[in-house]
Amino acid sequence: MLEIKEHLVNLKGFKFINFDDILVDLKLIPETLELPVPRYFVDERQKDLMLRERLVKTFIAARDADKDESAADGENQGLSTEDAIRLIQINERGRQGKQRARFMKEIRKQEELEKKLKELGSTETDPDSAATVIQKLFRGCSPTDQIISIFLCQGCLAVWSLG
Repeated sequence: MLEIKEHLVNLKGFKFINFDDILVDLKLIPETLELPVPRYFVDERQKDLMLRERLVKTFIAARDADKDESAADGENQGLSTEDAIRLIQINERGRQGKQRARFMKEIRKQEELEKKLKELGSTETDPDSAATVIQKLFRGCSPTDQIISIFLCQGCLAVWSLG
């Protein structure tokens, strides 16, 4: 039987063979193709099957015992409605307290910043004064850069840097 199947697989090129067309042509039902398992195969594996069946039963019993224990623990540890409400209120008050503390910290930081700005003189920097400061810095750096480039060209930088 296996040799015939191997020959058919080689002819068709498929690993599995579809007998639907042949069954329809012969007007047979698929159960006619099923081969009965020889009895000696079942007898040889009887010990293995019994061992496997016992193992499965012990696993099922252990699982059921775990479910029963967890159900019993759940009934004993259950909270009453009042206790649950009390816990939720405590957690909510704590969350609100943390949020309030963060908000107050930000306000204190902002007040300190404003205080420092008042000590320096101006609370806000207007665009004109900012532009003036930038121009002063740029005009002060520009001649310095020109002088350094002149010294570099003449080779006097080494003397200037030492002096």
